[in-house]
Amino acid sequence: ALQHSTPDDYIFATGQLHTVQDIIEIAFAAIGLDWHRHVKLDPNFLRPAEPLQLVGDAGKARAVLRWMPKIPFSELIQEMTLAELDNLH
Repeated sequence: ALQHSTPDDYIFATGQLHTVQDIIEIAFAAIGLDWHRHVKLDPNFLRPAEPLQLVGDAGKARAVLRWMPKIPFSELIQEMTLAELDNLH
């Protein structure tokens, strides 16, 4: 995408729906911690269930750039978590 001849906007996504809780569960599992013991939910900040579910559509990136996701979502979150942990040391 960075070397494509014509600049444009692209969405890079798996097309799968994931929640913030999914990210938290995967990240904490990657470092061997129980997220329930470290994350507090404040009901004042919880949004009511939304009927609209937003999912990224990478169709344009697929069609124009022949891009396809190669890493499963859970693996991406694990790698990002471990990389951030390494940066702290």
